[in-house]
Amino acid sequence: MSWTTGRDFSPHGAAPAQNRYAARGSTLTTQFGEGRDQRMSGRPLIGEASDILRAQLRVGQLSSATTAEEAWSAFIRFGRLRFSTADSPDVDGLLFQYGVHAFGGPKVFSLDLTRQFDVFDEDGDHDHFVQVHCELVYEPARALAALGDFNSWFFHDSGDDLDRWVEVLTAREAWAVIREQSPVKVEVYQEAV
Repeated sequence: MSWTTGRDFSPHGAAPAQNRYAARGSTLTTQFGEGRDQRMSGRPLIGEASDILRAQLRVGQLSSATTAEEAWSAFIRFGRLRFSTADSPDVDGLLFQYGVHAFGGPKVFSLDLTRQFDVFDEDGDHDHFVQVHCELVYEPARALAALGDFNSWFFHDSGDDLDRWVEVLTAREAWAVIREQSPVKVEVYQEAV
């Protein structure tokens, strides 16, 4: 999701794909495009990612009863699972982002936990990104609106430590504010961008 803060770029050089208006429900069955199975090391395929995240959340139809803490824990479990991607930086990233926005409706606060996969064509060149979102939507309470916009990336195979990334994010004052609020909607979806 894009809040046009000017900070929406990967710390590793690749600009993350962000297209809020892409068709939801798009899935891919393989890393290299439709019809070519490139399952690596018995890892799940990218096209299976949203179903795996839903399983981590232990629900098929999510509701506002899911808390930010539960979604975050499920997302981190999901983030530890490696998928069938190349073992190189910027191919498999986790994004923690929040902010207030209005997409054709009233303003809402959104916490968007996103996993982004770089998908390559048959020649091994970048084709597009697949993003799997767990989006928690809140009424724009003053405490949430006061948090402003924020995003932070983690990339597997970049030398960064996932546990340290999680620790830094959960230590933020903003996390304490978000945890105290109840989402009005929780949605898991996958899109190609």
